[in-house]
Amino acid sequence: AGMLNAASWVSYSIVTPDRYQTAVTNGFGMAIMLVWLVLYAKHSPVRGAVLGQIALVILVWAAMTALAVFFITDEWFTPLREGETCKTEFVGICCIAFNILMYGSPLGAVKQVVKTRSVASMPLPLSLAGFVASVLWATYATLLKDAWVGLPN
Repeated sequence: AGMLNAASWVSYSIVTPDRYQTAVTNGFGMAIMLVWLVLYAKHSPVRGAVLGQIALVILVWAAMTALAVFFITDEWFTPLREGETCKTEFVGICCIAFNILMYGSPLGAVKQVVKTRSVASMPLPLSLAGFVASVLWATYATLLKDAWVGLPN
């Protein structure tokens, strides 16, 4: 989910004017996640399944980006904000969905926490890092008045 989230925000930066910071930040995130995924796949006992999931993420991202860049035009509908394009809005909606998926996936551990009455399965550093990242992205979105970045944060 993290790789798909970062990749979709890079696509958002491509179709949205003046969003270079988002592209650089998420491009760096993509590079880190790609290295981690390759190392994980290399040492995984179920390498085929992991590689299949990586291929699915790349396929979903490529399809979303191709659809936005080559097929969506501004004649489809009127963008919600003046100065935006239908491409920005389409990719923005996809980014929100992927962002919620990424930040929501650790919530699966909440069931285990409630069941065992122990927070051992929900590491504090990961939860804290996710919270700090959301606060930083929300601040960035507020400064740029970018609802697509701000909404999921």
